Parts: sequence; C-alpha cells; structure tokens
Amino acid sequence: MNILICDDKQTEIDKFIKLIGGSSINAQTVSFNNGYEALDYIHTGAVVDVCFLDIVMPQISGIDVAQQLREAGYAGDIVFFTTSNEYASESYGVSAFAYLLKPLIPDAVRSTLYKLDEKRKKNDTESLLIKS
Repeated sequence: MNILICDDKQTEIDKFIKLIGGSSINAQTVSFNNGYEALDYIHTGAVVDVCFLDIVMPQISGIDVAQQLREAGYAGDIVFFTTSNEYASESYGVSAFAYLLKPLIPDAVRSTLYKLDEKRKKNDTESLLIKS
C-alpha cells in the first residue's frame, strides 16, 4: 500500500510512520510538511493509495488539499487525523475513509490500516482484466 502522510509537524509524521511500521501492513510511505508539496507529488502521477492528512496546517488545510485532490480526480482513500472533532462534518464532503483524533491511538491507527488493506484486497479480487 502506498501511503502519503501530510502534517506540518515532523514529530507527528515520525510517530505515524512508526505506527505503520508496527503493523503487519506492507506499506511504502512518503511524507510532506506542506499540503502544496503533497498536491504537487500526486499531480506528478505518483501512485498513492491513501492520503493521511492533518487538517490544521499553515498555508493550506488538509480539507482544502482533499478537495483539490478530489476535483483533480483522485480516487484513492483519504484519512484525516487532527486534534479536533470540529472538522468531522467537512470530511464527509470529500468522502473521507476515516477521521482520527490526535494524539493518535495505536489501536485506532492499526484498525484503520487493516480496514484499508482489506478494502484494497477485496477490490483487487473483484475484477478481472482479459485482453483479447
């Protein structure tokens, strides 16, 4: 699973990467401290299965990043992680997969990762491409 993490605080990114590493999920991560850099990365054509976005960031919020991704056709999953429930209703507008509160609870992160992994496995087995 290709995971993009965007948070303006490097310590939060480091904690999140450690939680991912402690799971049994086969994941490759890339991280950014700025939403614009994350957008640029995805717009280059990078394969990103899920974006974990902090909401409260300077310059551009995680909600705005998600809106721009959806407008550009990004069909991957989006998970928000933030310190406040205040933005939960806005997350529905961009079809967020999950909304996690900081400080991140390891079991909640692992549960979300496992659900994402199961969704990907199910989607991979539901279709068959035959070239003729």
